[in-house]
Amino acid sequence: MASLRHITKSRQIILASLIPFAVLCSLSAVDAAITFTPGHIYSTYTDSPVVGDIRQRNIIEYDTSGTVLGRVVIPSLAQRDVIKGIAFGPDGLLYGVKINDPNYGGFAVLVLNSSGATHHTYMYRGANSFDVFDGKIAVDQQYIYVAVGSDLVRFTIGDPNSGVSIYTQSQFSVLDVKILANGHLFVASDYQVDEITNDGTLVRTVVSNHGIDFVDITGIEYDPVTNKLFVAELGVLGAMYTLVRVNASTGAIEAGAFFDNAADLFLTEAGTLLVGCWTDTPRIYNENWAFRRWIGTDQRIFVTQMRASGLPVITSNATSVASFSATLNGSANPNGRSTNVYFEYGPTITYGFTTPVHTQNGNISTSISANMSGLSAGTTYHFRLVASNGAGTHYGVDRTFTTLSATGPAVITSNPPTLIASYSARLNAFLDPHGLSTRIYFEYGPTTDYGTTTSTQTQNGSTYRNISANISGLSANTYYHFRMVATNSAGTTYGADHFFATLVDVGLPIVTTDAATNIASFSATLNGSLDPHGQTTSVYFEYGTTTSYGHTTAAHIQTGDTYRNINANISGLAASTTYHFRIVVNPGGDIVYGPDKTFTTLSATGKPVVTTSPATLIASYSAALNGSLDPHGLTTTVYFEYGPTSNYGFTTPVQTQTGNAFRNINAHISGLSASTTYHFRVVAHNNSGTTYGADQTFNTRSPIGPPVVTTNPATSLASNSATLNGSLDPHGLNTTVYFEYGTTTSYGLTTAPQSQSGNAYRNISAHISGLTARTTYHFRMVASNSAGTTYGQDRAFGTL
Repeated sequence: MASLRHITKSRQIILASLIPFAVLCSLSAVDAAITFTPGHIYSTYTDSPVVGDIRQRNIIEYDTSGTVLGRVVIPSLAQRDVIKGIAFGPDGLLYGVKINDPNYGGFAVLVLNSSGATHHTYMYRGANSFDVFDGKIAVDQQYIYVAVGSDLVRFTIGDPNSGVSIYTQSQFSVLDVKILANGHLFVASDYQVDEITNDGTLVRTVVSNHGIDFVDITGIEYDPVTNKLFVAELGVLGAMYTLVRVNASTGAIEAGAFFDNAADLFLTEAGTLLVGCWTDTPRIYNENWAFRRWIGTDQRIFVTQMRASGLPVITSNATSVASFSATLNGSANPNGRSTNVYFEYGPTITYGFTTPVHTQNGNISTSISANMSGLSAGTTYHFRLVASNGAGTHYGVDRTFTTLSATGPAVITSNPPTLIASYSARLNAFLDPHGLSTRIYFEYGPTTDYGTTTSTQTQNGSTYRNISANISGLSANTYYHFRMVATNSAGTTYGADHFFATLVDVGLPIVTTDAATNIASFSATLNGSLDPHGQTTSVYFEYGTTTSYGHTTAAHIQTGDTYRNINANISGLAASTTYHFRIVVNPGGDIVYGPDKTFTTLSATGKPVVTTSPATLIASYSAALNGSLDPHGLTTTVYFEYGPTSNYGFTTPVQTQTGNAFRNINAHISGLSASTTYHFRVVAHNNSGTTYGADQTFNTRSPIGPPVVTTNPATSLASNSATLNGSLDPHGLNTTVYFEYGTTTSYGLTTAPQSQSGNAYRNISAHISGLTARTTYHFRMVASNSAGTTYGQDRAFGTL
């Protein structure tokens, strides 16, 4: 039998043109925000992309009776992009298939919250949407599946670039996918439904075109309780659109009914069937296929429901897997209940170890991470996320990772560049020295031959750390390539190539509004970043209780072609109040506004607020512990717990703090063991309760080794002189230290050597003179002992 798909597409255009104007515009009256509420119904519309048709960029929410409650417009969509299939993931977020402008091709999966904000984006360039009915999606804890074009594409949760086609129909469209309890999939194409494994291996064909039985399938749904497969299609029983019920084991047709314009099917927890329609309003049918009610008043094709039950936790892949440590990741949606979350981990699926418990609240999925140490090298570990609240305990799927060998070649992850300006940029990478002293640098240049390198840095240890290098002297409006190179006694590792384009020489300033920090009861710090982009400009923040703002911070003049952080402390705020703010730049012409952000001040008094910050000045037998504290309006005692395990066992002296503002808390500890992992956290107590900061770890250095240096900013800048600064740990050996300096990163000049010894950090300074006025100078600290030579990072300053 000839396909009817070409008939439906022509009929679609005709019918769409006949829809009354009032229906097409009816969404403009639905202005209420939506929520993700269990049991509520959600729908999207799509057609051939039409510029300005807002239906293509919004999601409608309905109650269980089909009454419209509100809508959200997806702000990140271009005018010719559309949202097609939608499905809720186990994390409580909505996964939507974004079909790109046909001029660009491919598609994306947007992971959305109820305000339309995108949490994650999964990209795939290898397929286009060929059919009005495709673009349907299914999500479980491990994978995202999208039926699009002639392919079924699978993404791995947590990996935005993992899209791969696992099933292809060379002559037909792939229209729908459903996930079975055993992890297999039912996949519908034009004329058949197949059962496949999650890697695309065909298990069996469930139903196929027996003459006229299945012609132009538009959607499927599966009921695991009754083992029935529902198929919406064009060609059976002589009707243009029909629904048939099939025995999913035998493929035998058990019943059929006329369902005009059915395009998408969803079986609710109550047993009713939601039917999306491509030329009409969606409907709800009961379990016997009797019509119950309309859903809303507008043409909507794709439908789904947020289930009240289901697993609210997802175990994601481990990251930063090193020899003795790793980071466990997952996400949990508390669904409005106070929820305790933690990870179980161990060398078998019985686990045996748990991470510290943290409490989550709210109605949106929140990322959960835990850093682990004390692992064995070259060992496979199992782990899963556990979430417990009044609705019960839920377990994420089991995942595994294998730690690295004790030593080996350095491990590099290339990261995108940042702070890209006209003549400068910041190069970034993620490095694990893999247990050996490792020398690292970046190569960069206009081609993959590179040609220029940054200063060499030395890194030690067996944990990951961010590595950055600021480069300057670039050409405007030019492409550059770069990669990191790391060498140790086990070999040389090259990071992946990245490229970027510098900005034009002069243009509008570039601004970003960053999250507020130090949010207390009556004060906060507003943050942003600015590149003046070759202009002289004033910069300030607007803030207030609405997006009309009403208040501004003091304006400051900024010039130049590089990025810089902009901060402003504000006070006199009201407690327990939400404030809006944004950064504003005025170069004397067009005003540039950063995006709006919000924060909510704390109550007038309450439990102390603490943050455990990374340890610093880590030497062989000592370290500095750091954190921040807001006493929250009450007299508060604060201290650090520390020790070789997360049971700690040691505390620093107690400090007393008062007030309603954040301040840094530090404590120097000594008497540690060399080459040992230590845990620590900040603890604060007042009359409203006790607050524990997150657990952090650090590794003390070996008893002796290469010196450890940091190049600090220059001070006492004058026309012809400056003071160069740095810090040094001689690392248990007699060490010679000096500064290199000059007008380029080749330096050329050095300060007088100084001799240092011991195992503790100390400040090193050197005054230099004979400089040229209004000139940029580079400098770095260099230290050498019998274990090796260490170069500090490059810094620059300008004489007056």
